[in-house]
Amino acid sequence: MVEPEELVIIRISTIIACVIVMLGWLVAAGLGVVMVRRQVAVVRQRAGGMLDRPQNSALLMYILSAFFWPAGFILGLYFLNDPKTALQGRNCLYIGIGYITLITGLTCLGMAALGMMYPELIARFTP
Repeated sequence: MVEPEELVIIRISTIIACVIVMLGWLVAAGLGVVMVRRQVAVVRQRAGGMLDRPQNSALLMYILSAFFWPAGFILGLYFLNDPKTALQGRNCLYIGIGYITLITGLTCLGMAALGMMYPELIARFTP
């Protein structure tokens, strides 16, 4: 049997852990967005100030990035250095980062709710 004081500690520590994870991911995602924007600016400067608009296949790549987020990162990094596809690469990376942000947020929300409603369940898995 778990003591009531331990349940309070489990509730508080679960919330703190979820907040730390979410803040850490938001900082990492923000840095990723800044780096992508800088790379697009470098490619734009090398291209003489103009980048081509996304091509006809852009919608297919955006859909692939939305349904399979690793593809968003792979396609984004592949297309980011070419002036013809830099905007497509940027958008694929933004879709991938947004997808991971959604997953992280929902996971943290679920764990926080689990920790608040059923701390006894979490107490079973602690040493």
